[in-house]
Amino acid sequence: MSKFEFRNTETLLEIEGKSFTIDMGLPETIKSFDQLKGSTMKLLNDINEFQEKGKGDIEKMALTWCESVKKAVNGFLGDGSYEQIFAGRTVNLIHHLDLLSYVISEIDQSEKRLY
Repeated sequence: MSKFEFRNTETLLEIEGKSFTIDMGLPETIKSFDQLKGSTMKLLNDINEFQEKGKGDIEKMALTWCESVKKAVNGFLGDGSYEQIFAGRTVNLIHHLDLLSYVISEIDQSEKRLY
């Protein structure tokens, strides 16, 4: 007789000396990434308009996007995780990009193991 077992869809992440788990199978995780995608597309469009027409406040754009990252991180790593990761840090766009790049890379590697 054959047997069935569910795959482990969790990915363990090590960020700033702290451990976090992300589960790409959870609806709230998918929703958080989807909302972040929308915010990122808006940022890119706003930056493009700023470069072409000189319209907009680039600092406000960056801060608004970083706030979107905060919501997304708390959504896919758990409430308060953003505060743990960025405690004592000045808001820095590059740090936010680096964090997302790491998370996406780790998820990609986990998915390759799943499929």
